[in-house]
Amino acid sequence: MISKIFKNRNEWRVWLRKHHKTEKEIWLIFYKKHLNKKSLAYPDAVEEALCFGWIDGQLRRIDSARHMIRFSPRRPGSIWAPSNIKRVRKMIRERKMTKDGLSLFKQADLKAQTAPTVAAAARKKSKRIVVPPDLRKAFSVKPKALEHFTNYPPSFRLTAVRWVLTAKHKETRLRRIRDIVSNAAKHARPAY
Repeated sequence: MISKIFKNRNEWRVWLRKHHKTEKEIWLIFYKKHLNKKSLAYPDAVEEALCFGWIDGQLRRIDSARHMIRFSPRRPGSIWAPSNIKRVRKMIRERKMTKDGLSLFKQADLKAQTAPTVAAAARKKSKRIVVPPDLRKAFSVKPKALEHFTNYPPSFRLTAVRWVLTAKHKETRLRRIRDIVSNAAKHARPAY
């Protein structure tokens, strides 16, 4: 296990440039702010990591003055937090993204990943769950299924919508839609 304290953002970027393709992880050590020790700030560490296709992870306390956070290469297909999407867009504007970091970001299906958040926000705001057009179309063929689906508890309907929205492949999405409609027609709930 490699653990290291970087004094600033540039030192961290230099390490990433040299090791981002060969190392599997590094634990960055951070001092508590009130100690006023010169070290890399957490937001800067995350931004630089994203530039190289890396991500922060597990946090461990070392002692009362320090903690460390694991940084490692991001796996293709992993979920992108809205905060990291914002950070990457900022790094793109500042022209700091590397080819590797940009490639991972472009591979991500950000619409599918942010859709559940949008659905949850819409539900919270309007108490209405927004059913995606393709699911709505499938229900139009089986009105009884739509009636049963509409009578399910809101939490169940939201889970069903999220299940559809988070499918990574078109075939998976279509299969999930078929499962939801078919089960709703039988007044049953799919296990997802």
